Amino acid sequence: AGIGVLGTYSSLQISSSAPITPLSLPLANTATLMATEHTAEHGLRAIGVAHRWIIGLFALVGAAGGCALVLLASTEAAAQDKQVMSLAAAFVAVALLAVSQLLTHFSVGLYHGAQRGRDCAQAIGLTMVAATLLCIPVVITWGIEGALALAVLAAAGPGLWLTWRLRTLPRPAHGTSPAQQQALRREAVLRIRQALPSVISTIIRNGTSWFCCIYLAGRFHGPEGVGLVTIGLQWMMLMQLPISSWGGRIVSDLGAANDRGPEDFNAALRQWFGKCMLVTTVSSVAVAVAFPVLAQLYKVDAWHMTMLMAVNAVASILAAATYVYERAAFCLRRQRAWLWLSGAADVCQIVFTLALAPHALLFIVAGPIVSAALLMVSARVFVLQRTGPSHQVNP
Repeated sequence: AGIGVLGTYSSLQISSSAPITPLSLPLANTATLMATEHTAEHGLRAIGVAHRWIIGLFALVGAAGGCALVLLASTEAAAQDKQVMSLAAAFVAVALLAVSQLLTHFSVGLYHGAQRGRDCAQAIGLTMVAATLLCIPVVITWGIEGALALAVLAAAGPGLWLTWRLRTLPRPAHGTSPAQQQALRREAVLRIRQALPSVISTIIRNGTSWFCCIYLAGRFHGPEGVGLVTIGLQWMMLMQLPISSWGGRIVSDLGAANDRGPEDFNAALRQWFGKCMLVTTVSSVAVAVAFPVLAQLYKVDAWHMTMLMAVNAVASILAAATYVYERAAFCLRRQRAWLWLSGAADVCQIVFTLALAPHALLFIVAGPIVSAALLMVSARVFVLQRTGPSHQVNP
């Protein structure tokens, strides 16, 4: 259907992720840590029930935020008379995508904390295989609306399956009393409150990414520019797929190492940093090298797209470092420091992109490199010096 339609499809997905990811990732991290500490005593189902009111509130906030971003972007598209689908359909798609992502992130985090990563892999793998097999007939038959519906099913599938599996998992023989369930709920709320600086920093970062990569790309380079940028963002998701699937394990391992002491924590941090950087580098280079051929599938200039993808590869490698460091800051309870540093890095990206975006699309793609490099260096110096005793949550 052309790069413009691809840009609309991708921008809707990004608009749904921008407000929900800041809420879902701390929620998933909290679920991981609580599952690590309490599964043996209370079982996974009790821990999941303790979070249900938080999940409901976050789902409403994330869906409303996604719809607000769609409204802002649609105003620019309407001014250019290049709207691809109705605003009502876009609202429905973005709201459902937001809720689906929240449920899946939480469920995967919960299961990782209980060391049930195989269940997550099966749920995600089966869902993605089914979505891949269905994508061509669905898109040919129903167009962009069908593609978005399939995206919702792909996002919701693992979460729905893992939530249903909670009913079949073993439970403690003594059960969980109402008082214990209330204590778990209070602990969940306390942990979420402690994560608020991390939530705010991710909201700022995602807002920065949306403003630079969607709004400014559309304003200065039109829907085709958005399409080219989002092609790179989609392939960056593939570059970072291994580390994103390890998120729960990273938090679980760093949290356990933090309890043992500084040496164990620093050793675990080095191990995960090296592993994530190595895997992301290999996948990023492979995608960048293959893109002269892949660009033909998009019917775009191969040289231009390969240059954009090479820049995305560098950004993806640096993002892998910040991904690990953010989870380390979460385990160290240093989200406030992370908030200030990430906010400063985001301001630098906005200034860089605003100054240079009108001149070339390449500068929009290069903006995340500026932000990630500054954040990686400053976080290493100011946030991740684990020297004192661990700080335990007291529900």
